Amino acid sequence: MLECKLLVVDDEQYLRDKVSSNVDWEQHNCRVFEAKDGYEALSIHKREEIDILITDIRMPGMDGIELIRRAKEERPNLRVIVISEYADFEYARESLRLGVEDYVLKPFRTQRLLEMVQKLRAEIEADRGSAEEDEELQARSEMYEAISRSSLPGAFRWLINRGLFIEQSNASAIQKLETVLKSGHGEDLEAEYASYCRLIDQFRDDSRGLYTFMNSLMIAVLSALRQVGLAYDEGVAIMVRHLPHQPKDNGNPEMLKEWLQNVLWDTSRLIKSGPQRRKARMMLEVKKYVDENYRKGISLSMLAEEFNVSAGYLSRLFQETVGQHFSDYVNHLKVQKAKELLQTTDQRVYEIADYLGFQDSYYFSAWFKREVGVAPTEYRANPRSIEN
Repeated sequence: MLECKLLVVDDEQYLRDKVSSNVDWEQHNCRVFEAKDGYEALSIHKREEIDILITDIRMPGMDGIELIRRAKEERPNLRVIVISEYADFEYARESLRLGVEDYVLKPFRTQRLLEMVQKLRAEIEADRGSAEEDEELQARSEMYEAISRSSLPGAFRWLINRGLFIEQSNASAIQKLETVLKSGHGEDLEAEYASYCRLIDQFRDDSRGLYTFMNSLMIAVLSALRQVGLAYDEGVAIMVRHLPHQPKDNGNPEMLKEWLQNVLWDTSRLIKSGPQRRKARMMLEVKKYVDENYRKGISLSMLAEEFNVSAGYLSRLFQETVGQHFSDYVNHLKVQKAKELLQTTDQRVYEIADYLGFQDSYYFSAWFKREVGVAPTEYRANPRSIEN
């Protein structure tokens, strides 16, 4: 049973103590967090990924309704129990609209609260199981498509013919290979490879067993790539690249050993380079996002939140990759767009200012003159002489 995280929010200490202390939550594998107001609750919710929120409605500062709304924006599958001493129809209706699971009036019995939590916990575990099944099916589908797109010939087509299903007895071997590949330890990989060669020799007279075994290894390779954020296509490309030139050699045990060695070492090297590749891929997405949204007043902190990294880290990475500070790059894009619009359209200066996200055309004109050296109207009248 997975741990369940509860967050109890109330401005009154005695109620928080009642919920936290009157039930042995540890016995039910639950961790309880407390907050005295909505702001503190949101901070805990973001940090701990709370499963069940138990909150009062009327609190100073941020009330329970606003807390629920913002918490569910962060985590839509959050379960919520409202505790209130007010039988207020409007509050109850708004709570239901926000997807609150239960609305309890004070005073209440903690045993009743425990029953609610257990019911919601069962729902959470059912959802998690369903999500894991969906994720596994999606992964199998993507793996199948990657192999279907490839040029794997001859005997290697058993991967598709067998439908990518593996026997339970191979599960531990697959998990071990995934771990070794991700660790990048050469000695461990050598040891695993030696054991696989011995197994290939044992299957010399059992082609079905050999193909089943090789199936397991190939799935382990692709799965390890997926777990570190790399694409199945990259693993399939390695497999194809090292195939024997002669199709008749595809089922030859010695050729399979050589092929497997090349695949394992190339995959290990690819995984080692994974962090750098993921960084480069993220920066391509970041730059594309900035190029498409620079007019919308985006800031570095907004961008960092969008890509789930710290602003300081993104600032350094942006300068390393693009060669300019984030603000300088956005400024450059706006200058170039302003010049283009002044030269190619008859839009008024205030319209261009508004298009580029400036709320004040006077500020835009002052900014343009500072960046280009002349006012927008002067640039429009004679752009070539100014550029020269």
